[in-house]
Amino acid sequence: MKKRSLTAFSAAAAISVALGGLGAVAAPAAAAPLVKPAKRSDFNGDGHIDLVAGSSWGTGDGKEKAGFLTVVYGGPAGPRPSARQVLTQDSPGIPGSVRKEGYWGWTTASADFDRDGYADLAVSSQDPDPASPTQGAVIASVVIIYGGPRGLSDRTVTLATNDYGVVDLAVGDFDRNKSPDLVAAVRYNNARLHDGQLVFANVGARAVPGVRTTLKIPRHPATSQTLASADFNGDGYHDLGLVTAGHYKDGPYNGELQVRLGSRKGLGAVKILGRGWDAHDLATGDVNGDGKADLVALKYSKNKKKAGLAVHYGTKTGLGRVQTLNRDTRGVPGKNHWTGDFGYSLAVGDFNGDRKADVATGDNGATLGGSVTILNGAKSGLTTRGAKWITQNTAGVPGASEQHDGFGNGLSAFDANRDGKADLTVGAPGENTPEGWLYLFRGSRTGITVKGLTHFGPPNLGIGGRNAQLGGRLLP
Repeated sequence: MKKRSLTAFSAAAAISVALGGLGAVAAPAAAAPLVKPAKRSDFNGDGHIDLVAGSSWGTGDGKEKAGFLTVVYGGPAGPRPSARQVLTQDSPGIPGSVRKEGYWGWTTASADFDRDGYADLAVSSQDPDPASPTQGAVIASVVIIYGGPRGLSDRTVTLATNDYGVVDLAVGDFDRNKSPDLVAAVRYNNARLHDGQLVFANVGARAVPGVRTTLKIPRHPATSQTLASADFNGDGYHDLGLVTAGHYKDGPYNGELQVRLGSRKGLGAVKILGRGWDAHDLATGDVNGDGKADLVALKYSKNKKKAGLAVHYGTKTGLGRVQTLNRDTRGVPGKNHWTGDFGYSLAVGDFNGDRKADVATGDNGATLGGSVTILNGAKSGLTTRGAKWITQNTAGVPGASEQHDGFGNGLSAFDANRDGKADLTVGAPGENTPEGWLYLFRGSRTGITVKGLTHFGPPNLGIGGRNAQLGGRLLP
């Protein structure tokens, strides 16, 4: 039962409160209310972006793989481990209850849905299906946790899906009415429903129904989807890019890239742009500075020269030409240490402040322990000029590269200290297995730098010994 209220206290006063039974946490100080919608992931409306780390395989309230989220609140210098919340399904206001193998919080998204000046958090959830209580069936939903002056509160709403699982979430204003819409990529629950997306328009402060679009690919238990939202054609409406991978006639897991353009009526029809894409990660940003967002993904090809990190550039009509770079591309660093997929994880941000988005990509190689490559945006597109390659063996980076560290398996780009340059958070979920660790690299005039690097992990966040695998899934 959850009749208690979610109370937070000043971190400066060093007062702690137990949230969701996951240990003592220090919560952020209250901020003055704002009169305009908050930026995404600014849950207490203080102007600083807050970091969310998902541990869907983590132990919650003593139950293995129950899942939990760690929210690290931002300050003038970036995320503050001393100001955090740890949330589970037993936290106040959150529906359901902690259960073994619940995998709560698999995917998250953020927007100020109710436009009250505090960002809100959308979280995927799976609970036992009441229609099949003895058969182990589950039914998925999306829970919106609303922000407030003290951060994420006990005020929530649940968006029903009637599906087996929610595999990804994306937020955008697809009809340009200044009210955020939420898209959930869903897995089928029975023979009547196929994989697809549910669009929850104008979520606001209430539960709204989702409108379903069915994927037109053969259904298979291993089908996956990845979503990304941005304005690809520069018309002021957010558009939806997605990659879905399943079984096709020409082979398994040959991901299909699709786009749906926004309009006055919301998202339009699905347009298929081709196959050969990986559904692990997607990112967006204006790489060439032309005012239109570009889509960044991992592309597969039997011709290795055409495989690798791919930028699909925005045009007046949507996504256009594709530029592909890989370890064999001249100027890409680390080619003598290739150990995995170049483009496995992605983050896009303006790390050097030149108003063109740069791309960071993580290599999922197990032998080296993982690495991150940063490539700069330019008027002509993504360039290898000034490219950087970082591992745990790089001078100034704490620790050492070890097998299965997974350095770079999770990435997040946002301006943590509000200096006009994006900073890069790198996750190493296998560090000190299975604890994980986070590294925050600063942006500068020359791009990402080791100078000023900060790092923290489960011991700093009060979540040690819970299989956090910290850094595998990050928001923003």
